[in-house]
Amino acid sequence: MNKNFIIAFEGLDGTGKTKFSNLLKQALEENNISTIIWKIDSHSRITLRQKNSPLLSFKYYIKSIKNRINNNSRKNNIIIFDRYLYTALGYRTLRNNERITFLLNYELRKLHKILIKPEIVFLCKTTEELRKKNIYQKKNIDFLDIDSLNKKNINFWNNFYTFIDNKNFYSLDTSLHESKVLENMLLIVKEHYNN
Repeated sequence: MNKNFIIAFEGLDGTGKTKFSNLLKQALEENNISTIIWKIDSHSRITLRQKNSPLLSFKYYIKSIKNRINNNSRKNNIIIFDRYLYTALGYRTLRNNERITFLLNYELRKLHKILIKPEIVFLCKTTEELRKKNIYQKKNIDFLDIDSLNKKNINFWNNFYTFIDNKNFYSLDTSLHESKVLENMLLIVKEHYNN
């Protein structure tokens, strides 16, 4: 391999993105595969003004992802993103009350010309009961976490991910035992990483 291999974790808050991205990183490194994890927000540098504005936060996240990928000196490794382009575009759409239309896929294609399209996107899903429990166990809960429990927002994200061109999306049922989820992820990564 002569380039970075990107894996993105997507899904509603509380579905296990952070937990399973860390478990995947650990498993890959045990197999001597150099791996780093980046959250969509680099080191929580987003300002409150940017966070509160759908357009400013969208621009911030795109710029943040682009800068980190372009400035990454560690090549030939796996980069795991805890949320990626899809989250940025989804939140902008949701918070601006925009309709989900074919234009979203057009925008994504434009973004993929600027930023690397992930080889794999793991879409985490779990039961609403477990998701709610996970959210309330977080150390730092913000308004977006609480808002994600709103039925209207749950419906939005389910429709959004269904609508997005998802050839490289793999659904993960994170309510299963973590060893089973990890086994499924490793099989998918092995299939793509070795090609």
